[in-house]
Amino acid sequence: MPGPDSHQQDRTLDRRTLLAGGAGAVVAAGLTASLAGAESAPAQAGRRGASTHENVILETVTGPLKGSEVEWGLEHEHLFVDFDGAKDPTYQDVDWADVTGACVNSVSELLGQGVNLFVEYTPAGVGRNVRLTRDVSRQTGMNIVCASGIYRASFGIPPEFRDMDADELAEHFVRELTLGVEGTGIRAGFIKIAVDDDGPKPADETVYRAAARAANKTGCTIGMHAPVVDAKLAALAILEKENFDLRRFVWAHAEYDGTIDDYKALAKRGAYISLDAVTVGGVPGDAAVLDLVEAMFDAGLGDKLLLSTDSTIFVKPPTSQYGYQNTYLFRVFKPQLDARFGEQVSRKLLRDNVVIAYRRGDNVT
Repeated sequence: MPGPDSHQQDRTLDRRTLLAGGAGAVVAAGLTASLAGAESAPAQAGRRGASTHENVILETVTGPLKGSEVEWGLEHEHLFVDFDGAKDPTYQDVDWADVTGACVNSVSELLGQGVNLFVEYTPAGVGRNVRLTRDVSRQTGMNIVCASGIYRASFGIPPEFRDMDADELAEHFVRELTLGVEGTGIRAGFIKIAVDDDGPKPADETVYRAAARAANKTGCTIGMHAPVVDAKLAALAILEKENFDLRRFVWAHAEYDGTIDDYKALAKRGAYISLDAVTVGGVPGDAAVLDLVEAMFDAGLGDKLLLSTDSTIFVKPPTSQYGYQNTYLFRVFKPQLDARFGEQVSRKLLRDNVVIAYRRGDNVT
């Protein structure tokens, strides 16, 4: 989520910078060959025992979902966000009927576009409400995956977690992933963490270590809000000290500061690259995103790329509402994606990769 942070500012990036490192456009024949090679990767992976989108299970707020049931997916979205954070005495003090109504209307519009999977990226500390999420899912029929985890320490660690060490916090995350959140029986499907633009704070390190330990135990995915490359690397180093498997890692907001070389380097280690501001006013803009898609497929890394809009339907305080539109990806961008690369690539980026990246933890039953 952009929110009140440096990456919310107008930072229109030069496409030549984004595509630095030899990632420029390839000729049509070369692209066709590279896409064909990339499209065969899932079959090759399947022979090695890896997941394909049809044979995995996702944990949604209304129960397990077969990957084969997903038509289209949005992989980094928000229903409600409280940008005042857990440190504010009015945290989550809103009219929940208004929030629910707005979310139902918006999600219904997405369903009309054929989207039936919505990965809700709001963790504890910045407004997560799993009861709201389940209500919206039940009222609309949208399959929604919710997050465990805690947002940046600068927003305030919720008071119930402030005195926990990494092991205690890891146990809490595991409970949310395997038993349910806040006694509801609603199980989280992945872990969301975040890093400030200037790097981790001491309290963040505790959260990261706990997230890695919980992910190691459950086999779940960790998604990290990390717009700035150096900050991401510092946070990632903490996860790696805990022997976290990068094949279950998603670098969210990669588009703001990363280059194609950054994307390739991390994707080659197994991680997913999420370009999640594909929307009106988003960075770096549709043309540059299309070029990045081409470059990733040309490098044989198309199965490690994710696209979304990072929109928030209802924001507290209202002055922090930003203009991203969760309908933009399928209404405006997907036709461009289809025209340039074909339906098969769209299916890969907007369904298959989403399902595999956010599948239920390998050790969760």
